[in-house]
Amino acid sequence: MAARAKTAPEEVLKTAQYYWYLGFAFLPWLWLTNFLYLYPLCRRRQDLDPRVLRIAYASLAGALVWVVVLAIWIPVFVTQRASWGSLGDVLAINIPYGT
Repeated sequence: MAARAKTAPEEVLKTAQYYWYLGFAFLPWLWLTNFLYLYPLCRRRQDLDPRVLRIAYASLAGALVWVVVLAIWIPVFVTQRASWGSLGDVLAINIPYGT
């Protein structure tokens, strides 16, 4: 089996930027995927553009911001939805019986 050639540094940068911008479409798992792919790659390869590592860290930061936002929103919504009246009902996908 032939050894796989390295991906060109320009292609790595292009892919990193693509996933970074796609993450803004409310797809934070793409940012996490971007970081998990790019960080080890940047440590192994010295020929990559320094922007790739910056994008990796920015992707991690974006994913962590989403984790914090969701960690705050979910308990607030679960405990306060009933007190919000019709707004809580509109925001809920399914309304549990008895509330």
